[in-house]
Amino acid sequence: MPSLLIDGAEKSLVVTDLHLGFEGNLSQNNIFLGKNTTVTESVKEIEKILEKTKSDSLILLGDVKSGIKRSLIRDEKKSFAKSYLTENSVGNADWKSLADSDDFIEFVEADTKTIGGTFTTIGKSGELTGTLLAMNADDVSPVLTTFNTACIVKMTSKDEFDEGAYDEAFTDLKTQLNNTKSSRGYGNWLRVAKENIEIIDNRSSFY
Repeated sequence: MPSLLIDGAEKSLVVTDLHLGFEGNLSQNNIFLGKNTTVTESVKEIEKILEKTKSDSLILLGDVKSGIKRSLIRDEKKSFAKSYLTENSVGNADWKSLADSDDFIEFVEADTKTIGGTFTTIGKSGELTGTLLAMNADDVSPVLTTFNTACIVKMTSKDEFDEGAYDEAFTDLKTQLNNTKSSRGYGNWLRVAKENIEIIDNRSSFY
C-alpha cells in the first residue's frame, strides 16, 4: 500500500491508490484491482500502519468512493456468511435438507452456466471461476466468496473442451484479442502522454 509519513509539528500519514469502494462494482464484471483486497482488509492494513507510525492524522489521496460504508457492511456480511456456512456445512452432505431447515442458507440445484458466467443467487468472482476451472465432475469446493455472499459448489458435470469448435473460432478470437490489446496500448500511451505533457503559457506573447 503506497504511503508517506509527513513528520512535522504533527505526524500525518498519506495513503494513495486505495480504490476503496470501487473494487466491488468492478469485480462484478471480472475486473480486479491489484491483489483484490476488500475494503475491510484495506482498512485494517491502514490501522496497522497508523499504529506503527503513531500518526496524528490520516490523509487519503483520491480513489475513495462515496459508497464505502456499503462496501464495509457488505464485507462484514460476507465474512459472517463464510463463517456461518463453514460451521453449518461440516459433515452435512444433504444440502437441500440443510437449506430447508435454515433460513440463512439457500440451495440451488442444476444451475448450468459457463465457468466464467454469473450463477443464480451467488453471482461470480475470480475465486469462483478459478476454483471451477480446477474442478472435475463430482468435486466439491471449499467455502468460496463472491461479490456479496459465500457458497459451496459441487461440479455435477463438465463439458469436454471442443477443439473443433475452438479451431473454427480461432481467427475471430485472435482478432478480438489483438483489437483489445491495441486499444489498451493506445489508452496507456495516451494516459502517459497526458501525464508528461508540458503546458506553456504564451498568452503574453499575443496580448
